[in-house]
Amino acid sequence: METESMNENKNRKNHPFQKPPNHSDQNEKARLNNQTTGIDPEQALINEKTVYAVNQSMNVVHTDVNGYVLYGNQNIYDLTLYKPEELLGKHTRIFNAGYHPKEFFKDLWDTILSGKIWRGDIKNRRKDGKIIWVRLIITPLLDENGKPYQFIALKEDITEKKEIEYQLAKKDKQLSALTSNSHDIIGIMNKDGVIVYTNPAFERVLGYPVSEVINSNIKDYLAEEETDMELNFFKKIMDNPNDPIHYQTRFKHKDGTCRWCEAVFSNYLEDPYIQGIVFNIRDYTKQKEANDIIKHLANYDYLTGLPNRRHFENQLEKTLQKAKENNENIAIFYIDLDGFKDINDTYGHETGDILLKFAGQRISCVFKERGFIGRIGGDEFLGFVPNLADQNEALELADALIEKFNKPFFIHEHKIDMTASIGICFYPESGEDMRTLLRNADAAMYEAKRKGKNIYKIFKICQN
Repeated sequence: METESMNENKNRKNHPFQKPPNHSDQNEKARLNNQTTGIDPEQALINEKTVYAVNQSMNVVHTDVNGYVLYGNQNIYDLTLYKPEELLGKHTRIFNAGYHPKEFFKDLWDTILSGKIWRGDIKNRRKDGKIIWVRLIITPLLDENGKPYQFIALKEDITEKKEIEYQLAKKDKQLSALTSNSHDIIGIMNKDGVIVYTNPAFERVLGYPVSEVINSNIKDYLAEEETDMELNFFKKIMDNPNDPIHYQTRFKHKDGTCRWCEAVFSNYLEDPYIQGIVFNIRDYTKQKEANDIIKHLANYDYLTGLPNRRHFENQLEKTLQKAKENNENIAIFYIDLDGFKDINDTYGHETGDILLKFAGQRISCVFKERGFIGRIGGDEFLGFVPNLADQNEALELADALIEKFNKPFFIHEHKIDMTASIGICFYPESGEDMRTLLRNADAAMYEAKRKGKNIYKIFKICQN
């Protein structure tokens, strides 16, 4: 909801894109408090409940009709690095990164002042000057006359996604600048797959010069594993004249690697002007890699590289289902670093981030191939060990974890002592569903904290 400065000669009182004249603190509070005057109490309560629900999972900014901040949740302070006293009462132009043109903000304000929801991606500036991309949804709150009196803005940090998109776009443009020819392989082959024509893109995509390709067989360029194409796909092409047949497969590059390609084959053998099978082959390796990256970002913690909460819980659910079917036991570990906040405050967040990476590595080293580890946020890690032989196996892992964390960390010439408190529970004796097991492991971890930290505790039913 940031705005650009408008011409000073415009009428500030009536212009929706100008900041009103400065007020004293008392008048400012009065102005903010009077925004809801005349609003139906029941509607106000509904609005309040809606804001509360969204507040738990989103970055939320609540403003008056002029764009002055009435409320921000903790998520927005964490995202922008502003403190409440630095943000409340300020105009949302405090986030303006100076990137978007005036027309962008005019469209935004025209939309929300008409009572419609605005959605879009926008660059914001944090308090420390760093520029971030956010996906923004602004919802007007309307009075009984259908006029906006306040706005709720929900922000999602998409900086990393935008960076990936930018890098991919950059590579595509660089590649496009190298040639004025088609990016796709275009060619014609006979009924046996022998190539009778192809364009120079064959060399660009797969590394083979046209002189080598002519009179060779298309099958020679298929990855060895793609035998089903020879058995089934060519029959489909022959049985469907004139119909484009799509196929996604790997083609061999001359350098020995493989390329993921989208291929389209059209049977024009009966066409007297073509008398062949026309093919179009497009390399989409980069797109596939990008999709793999996005999939990775959705399932793995960006800092430690460990599975995130979503991925961890999905794996635990699958493991629990298998354990129920096979009557197996599982150990659940809840691991929390001791005094991590103090280290962050003492050495800074950069050192804290490195410490989290090292801690994740030590935990992974202990579990190795035996268990599954994830970082669920902050300095908290979860783990589980499937098909547990007996509880002693879990206790040996816990002892190994404690021993690992009794060794200091060395970061930027600092020697940092960091221990961990561990809570352990077992399926099925501590619970039969994931939520119960995670809650009980968490309770055991807090018991370890209360007992002095740097230890592990096993959940007991009686402790509740």
